[in-house]
Amino acid sequence: MERKLSPGEVTSAVFSLLARDALVALGTIVALAAMVMVFDRIVPPYGANFVGIPISIVAFFATRRLIARQGVQSARRAGSIVWFVLCSLVSSLGIVLGFFFLVLPGLYICVRWLMAGAALVAEDLGPFAALGRSWEATRDHVVPITLALLLIFVPAIVAMAVMVTAGFVAGQRGTYDPTIVNTVMVVGNLLVYASAVACWYLAVALYQLLAAPAETGLDEVFA
Repeated sequence: MERKLSPGEVTSAVFSLLARDALVALGTIVALAAMVMVFDRIVPPYGANFVGIPISIVAFFATRRLIARQGVQSARRAGSIVWFVLCSLVSSLGIVLGFFFLVLPGLYICVRWLMAGAALVAEDLGPFAALGRSWEATRDHVVPITLALLLIFVPAIVAMAVMVTAGFVAGQRGTYDPTIVNTVMVVGNLLVYASAVACWYLAVALYQLLAAPAETGLDEVFA
């Protein structure tokens, strides 16, 4: 009988990875937030729409590094960066379409495809094979993964609430304070990309828990 993951097991695994890699994770968060704000300045107000592929490229190198460090790469070489970016685009499209249909389908698709990038890198898969690999591996673990994902997205939810509230208050007062706006944007972007980067670590943790070669050992997640 297949072992069932618990919410605590998933969250412990991802936060263990983050704790061991705190400086790198923090640096990545700051770099991504800065990149988005620079693009917002160059092509306001839609700069964030142009950073999807650059963020996917950063995600690829971060995932490849984690996979190598955890010793769970089963293929002779890491998966292709081109396939990784394509996989990210396809999964993002599927998730967005799912959220369009009353949110829950999008959350479900996100959970089932969450491990795809890590599987692609570790096993040198194509994008659709990686999505299928993730779908199969997460089949019996939707609830604990969902709870872990929602916990990880708390910073992004807080950021959205802060930015919407600040915008509403400014609109009600009819004032525009550049200092307040810039502060809100900086904090908001840092929180949003904290959630995004944590998702990359969650993907690797899930791969190690659910799909890594048996000889790797689950205890290495927490090493």
